[in-house]
Amino acid sequence: MAKKRGIRFSILVEDQVLSKYVCSVLLKFGYSTHKMRVRICRKGENAKLWVTQQYPEEVKAYRQRARENYNLLVGTDADELTVQERFDALAASLINQNVEHRESEERIVIWIPKWHIETWIRYLSGDHEVNENQKYHLDVDRVNFQSVGDQYYRRYQEFKDDPNQATLPSLKRSFQETDRLPL
Repeated sequence: MAKKRGIRFSILVEDQVLSKYVCSVLLKFGYSTHKMRVRICRKGENAKLWVTQQYPEEVKAYRQRARENYNLLVGTDADELTVQERFDALAASLINQNVEHRESEERIVIWIPKWHIETWIRYLSGDHEVNENQKYHLDVDRVNFQSVGDQYYRRYQEFKDDPNQATLPSLKRSFQETDRLPL
């Protein structure tokens, strides 16, 4: 994969695990970590609320820099909500801050795993019996994030060839979101 030079990212995520996951996937797509600015919620804070509150500011910052090959990627877990409810909460946060809604051509990508990112990690690590209605806990120190990034990239390519392939619904939604990136 050739490096995509000059493309910058602002990454807004709930926690360190989501950060590692997002960065491993973006690396596989050829983006450079030197061009990534990562914002992670501090421990002890309500991560979902923090992301929701920070999202409008990040959208405004994206719009100020969009002509500079700038991208925004938001990673937040759905937890007990549906993935659509989490998307709706982020959209509502824009309205509440008088920020225009996300347009289809904007390179603002939102990845929302159902329950936690551990669901996607487990699935991409080879456990195809993953159920999105169940919480999974992993020893994240033992996760091979490079391999998980490779699997995301492979499954994304398969999705591009056949959008009807079987996969987790929230992961499929992330593939659709990934199409917003300059690939």
